[in-house]
This record gives sequence, structure tokens and C-alpha cells, in this order.
Amino acid sequence: LHVADGTYDYGVFAKDAYGNVSKGVTVSITIDTKPTVEKVIEKPRVDQGTLEIKKTIERVLEKFEVGGSSGLATVVQSSGNVQVNGALSLGNGVGSTGNYVLAGGTLKVDKLEIGRNGGNGTFTWTGGTLQAVSVNGSLSTSTGNLQVESDQPAKISGDLTLSSGASMTFVLHTTAAVTGNVQTAPPLLKCNGTLIFSGKVVVKIDTYTAKPGDVIKLINSGSNLIQSSGLSSLRSARVHIASNQVQFDLPILDSRLKWDTGSFAQEGTIKIASVGTGLINDRPLNHPNPFKLSTGTQIGYYLNQASDVELRVYSSLGSEIYRKMCLATVDEGGKAGYNNVLFNRSIVGMDLPSGVYPYILISNGSVIGKGKMVMRPEY
Repeated sequence: LHVADGTYDYGVFAKDAYGNVSKGVTVSITIDTKPTVEKVIEKPRVDQGTLEIKKTIERVLEKFEVGGSSGLATVVQSSGNVQVNGALSLGNGVGSTGNYVLAGGTLKVDKLEIGRNGGNGTFTWTGGTLQAVSVNGSLSTSTGNLQVESDQPAKISGDLTLSSGASMTFVLHTTAAVTGNVQTAPPLLKCNGTLIFSGKVVVKIDTYTAKPGDVIKLINSGSNLIQSSGLSSLRSARVHIASNQVQFDLPILDSRLKWDTGSFAQEGTIKIASVGTGLINDRPLNHPNPFKLSTGTQIGYYLNQASDVELRVYSSLGSEIYRKMCLATVDEGGKAGYNNVLFNRSIVGMDLPSGVYPYILISNGSVIGKGKMVMRPEY
């Protein structure tokens, strides 16, 4: 017997062997077969019906199946956060249909499987943020946000279409910068199908430290990448970027650094460039100044790229009293970025009288910086 969802009233009474009938009692019962969030938490699957998610599911799901062996099931997420450490499967077998509608909130999954084992699945993306490490299928949205963490690059087996109202957010961790060959470096987002993008690129910095010369490969590209707003030759292109429409939302860098997005449309990369044109930005400074030789001072300067740098310190009469070679990428003083070179009695190896001591920085046979430090008496 199949009874439709609803509230039903029924009467209960007793009748003895002599035909006496007791006073009846009316009872109400409600039948509701629609899936609920509570049911999903206990058994992470929706076989049939529609589940609406309007708040955060506090428990992290190990898997989430939408569409049973032969049912039609739909999940609509309008707000809140849902996290699936395993696979979110839409359509999990022959004859089953699983639909997921992401309209708001955040959906974070390790794997998004759209159609599996002969089943039918659809992922309708009208808003909200999707974070998926692996997607088996195609994605398309006009207003949603795709978030990629640099320590968990994302891979999409099908096509990806992000229209003008959509965005891609890249969160940069320490693994973000490319140090080797940019052409062979793995991208943070790889689409095996055709990628069409004309929205906004948002970059956020977490534990990544920007250095001049860094290259961050956001998306994959190829020799057949095209760079125009028209789609006439799209069939021959793996990646299509409407470069005249793409916008960038980038975090503020150190005043000595700047973002270079000029290669994004061709290579799918963004770069860190130095503001200055030479090897060193500004003049070197030491702190504290004046200082006692026993406690010392630090000579600070910013290199736009790693280089061998030699520090020479002179007396007020012009005699050289100290020389140190700082090797590129090895020693403090020769690395790209900000350097602090310590100067004190133990390093010099002797006592020095108070007074003014000029110093210079030399790289590749040329003086790249000059400064003066003032040494005061120990008492």
C-alpha cells in the first residue's frame, strides 16, 4: 500500500466478545518521505525526492550520493557550507538520476562525479562557491565562484565555462610559486576539455611569500590558445580567454613589488615583478644606528633578484676593516627579497673605536649601494 505524504486522522476503539464498543480515540499521523539534512548526516545519500540545504551541515561527510539505484533525487543548496571529504556522486548507477543545484553557500568536495556507473547526473551552478579537487564531468556557471587552493590543484575532466559574472579564486600557499620550467610546471587549475573564461580572477595570499621573479601558473594553456572575445575558432582551442573582459582582484604587495598579469591570456600565469629597474631598491640602511659594537647592527637592503653581493666596511680614514661575500640563494645578503646582514664585534673579530664607518655593496664588479653607520662608545 502506497500512501502519499500528508496528515491522516484515524480512530481507535475496542470491541469485546459481547459486542460492547468502547469510546473511540482519534489519532493523527503525518507521513513525510522527503529527505532531510538529519537523514543525510546519518546516511549520506538521497535516493529520491528533493533535499533543500539552507544552513551549514556541521559534520564533514565522508561521501554523499545523490540518486539511488533507480531513483530521481535532487539537492538544492541555497546557503550554508557543505564539506565532503570523499566523493559527491550525482547519478550512481543505471537508471538513477542525481541532480545538485548550487545556488548559494559553499560546497567543498574532494571529488565531484557527474554521472557514474551508467547513471545520469547534472550539476546546476547558479551561484555560491565550489571548491573541488577533482571533477568528473563539465561545469558551467554565469555567477558562481570556483575556488582553488594552491596546495590542492584542481582538475576538471570535461569543459569549464565561466561567464562574465563568474570568478576564479586562487588561494596561494607556500607551494604557489613556480621555480622551474614554467611550461612544464603543473597548473593550479587544469581543464582537460575546453575552458572558456571571461570573468574575474581573484588572488588571495595565505602562507605564500612573494618574491621578485616568481611565476604562478594559474591555469593550463597550450599552443592553440586563442585570445579574442569571439568564439568562432573555439572548436580548435583548449583554452579560450576573453582577455578584453578579464578583471583581476589582487592583494597588495610590498611597495617594492608589483603584479604582472600580461602573460595570463597567453600562458595562464601571473608574475611577481620588482618596482625598481636595478638589482637593489633604494639605498641600504642599518638598524640600530648609532649602535654599540658589542650588540651590533643589521645592514638591510632589498634585492630584486638573487646575486653574489660583497659587503666592505671602511674606517673614517678610508682603510678597509671588514669584507664579507654573500653568495646568491645561499647566504643572507645575496637572496632575492629583503636581506639583513649582521655586523658586530664577534663577526669583525676585533674592537673598533667609536665613529662613522662608511660601507659599500658590490655585485658583479659594480657598486650597487652605499651607506654609513655610526658606532658609539660601549659605556
